[in-house]
Amino acid sequence: MSSTILQRKPLTTVKGEKIVDLTYPSVRYNYDPTIISAIAVDPQMEMRPDIVSRVAYGTTDFWDLLLKYNGISNPFSIERNDLLLIPLLEDMREQLAPAGSQNVIADTVRKQYIDVSKKAKQDPKLAEAEKKRREAQRKKAENLGVQSTTNLPPNIAEEGDREIIIKGGKVFFGPDISRNKQECEVPLSKSEFLSKLIKNRIKTSQNG
Repeated sequence: MSSTILQRKPLTTVKGEKIVDLTYPSVRYNYDPTIISAIAVDPQMEMRPDIVSRVAYGTTDFWDLLLKYNGISNPFSIERNDLLLIPLLEDMREQLAPAGSQNVIADTVRKQYIDVSKKAKQDPKLAEAEKKRREAQRKKAENLGVQSTTNLPPNIAEEGDREIIIKGGKVFFGPDISRNKQECEVPLSKSEFLSKLIKNRIKTSQNG
């Protein structure tokens, strides 16, 4: 069976492959269609919206419009004794989105958000204001004798500081974090560092 609604869905390109955009609204109600009749589903019509369309309009082509109007997304959910409202076909056709222009519209909207050539531009005035703010904050911290320009506690690293540095195969803990810029412990080699970790784990497991 062909689908009038599906044919209105635009194509979009994803990684060089054309796919149907199922999220695009093919039906947009500008007004309430006139209801011309109602059909009670009989045993032959169960899970067969095409038969309902043939009874209602004399053709099986508009089964999806019937389902859309009745709020049914699964055609196999139609059961005996269900009551389906039949809208005027001309009214339903007028609710369909334009066939052709939607491709252009959808692509135009998407490109606003996925165009990789569009990069955020920093306002030079804002950048200069931020630079002056940081400099004023630094001078204020120096005048107050505060070593942190961002008012952080002594055990919190400043922006750009490193908590661990490896030099010559030895691990230095907190050379940037400690305010006196001295290492927290005697530098350890990697093997000594790993050995301490293993001993701590063994001790923890034995105590547990």
